[in-house]
Amino acid sequence: MLKTIMAAVAALFALVVPAQAAEYTTRAIVTPEYSDGATAINSIGQVIYNSEGTNSGATLWSNGTSIRIPLTGSWKTANDINNSGQIVGQQGYKAFSYQNGTVTQLSCPYYQSLAWGINATGLITGYANTGYGQEIPCIWESGVFKPLNLLTAKSGIGYDVDDSNKVVGKLIYANGNESAVVWENNVATLLSVPVEVTRSQAVAINKNGTICGSASWNSKTHAVIWRNGVMIDLGIFAGNLSSSYDINDFDQVVGCSTDASGYQMPFIWDNGVLKKLPVLAGLHHGEAQGINNSGQIVGYCALQNGRSTAVLWEAVPEPSSIIALLGALAGLIELRRRKA
Repeated sequence: MLKTIMAAVAALFALVVPAQAAEYTTRAIVTPEYSDGATAINSIGQVIYNSEGTNSGATLWSNGTSIRIPLTGSWKTANDINNSGQIVGQQGYKAFSYQNGTVTQLSCPYYQSLAWGINATGLITGYANTGYGQEIPCIWESGVFKPLNLLTAKSGIGYDVDDSNKVVGKLIYANGNESAVVWENNVATLLSVPVEVTRSQAVAINKNGTICGSASWNSKTHAVIWRNGVMIDLGIFAGNLSSSYDINDFDQVVGCSTDASGYQMPFIWDNGVLKKLPVLAGLHHGEAQGINNSGQIVGYCALQNGRSTAVLWEAVPEPSSIIALLGALAGLIELRRRKA
């Protein structure tokens, strides 16, 4: 019974904290050197980050322990991780998947490929480069390469895939315009944007079908979401640029926005409010690139000269959240007492 109570409390805590967090703590993910930053975090807190310099490569980090992913070639980057610990990215000029110490190169009929996203069942999305100025959006299903519908576009990229196998990404036209798109059973549907928008992209999708991305018009680019098919502008701190990179199942969105100084600052957008995340002490600016359903956020913070390090932001619950949690715990204990 005690285990049941603790499990119920943990579940309540996971529900309460993400929705009501007011402040965030920032800490560096221990890295051997400067890194390009952390790109994704799954539901159990496993993080992937990429390092630069002489020790370049991709690393899986969990609770202070780092495991280097055994990649080879000139490009060694990890882009996404699912809740089973499967990781995808690029090794050399080819897309790869990784799990339990084994790297698998993904099949592709073209000379270059890259995997961007993976869902719970292992379906992978990304793109292939033909070598002739064309990128082919694709999925890998059970390791088999399958191109996605380009409609009338010249090129395209798949960025993320949900657990119902919907893929989101963008189509790129010969005139340079771009359109955010959703593929379902290889049927491509363009996401609705205002008429003045010339470029848009969809980069992540959650279980509710809410999609995050960006839209550009009149020399401005703003982070946006599409909820029930309607585009919502998430705003900006200052200047003309904000971008979103990930969304969790609570419709919390993370990304970056320029501030009054012109530097990119990490943000979380939650319930209509765009909030700046704290930069690690001694560093200057940064980006938030991934968020899980517990509200843990990963990305990077950087020096003014651009050298960066991977970081983890964690929510500090408001007092009202703690009171709610204690009330739930008291109720569960009382229920156990009555049944005793």
